[in-house]
Amino acid sequence: VPRNSRRQVLIYPKEQSLSIPRSRSLSIPRSRSLSIPRSRSLSIPRSRSLSIPRSRSLSIPRSRSLSIPRSRSLSIPRSRSLSIPRSRSLSIPRSRSLSIPRSRSRSLSIPRSRSLSIPRSRSLSIPRSRSLSIPMEQVLSIPMDKSTKSMNNRTFSTGSRSSISLY
Repeated sequence: VPRNSRRQVLIYPKEQSLSIPRSRSLSIPRSRSLSIPRSRSLSIPRSRSLSIPRSRSLSIPRSRSLSIPRSRSLSIPRSRSLSIPRSRSLSIPRSRSLSIPRSRSRSLSIPRSRSLSIPRSRSLSIPRSRSLSIPMEQVLSIPMDKSTKSMNNRTFSTGSRSSISLY
């Protein structure tokens, strides 16, 4: 956190472990708040960079684990809010990049979801999208996907479904 900025707040309450090993850079510039309350573990091993620029808030409440192993970059630029409430696990293993650039959306929210996993995927990009909401979902999985899939729709919303899978 820069010394001259008084508005930036980093809060990690009621958390047992916060570990970022083998990481070359962890930067959160121009961000007003980064809060991870009531979380037991936040681990980002073997990651070279984690950057969230020009973001006002990143909050992961009531989450037990947030792990991004073997990932080289996690970037969410020009996004106002990223919130994952009431989620037990968010894991992105064996993924090289997770980017949501050029998004005019104010929120990317995945509420009441138990798991969000994107294994063996090289890239997940949602450009020029206004909103991505997945309420009341239990499983969102995109396994073994190497091809690029794009959507021309501005909104993608699902409700009252138990699973969404893209192969």
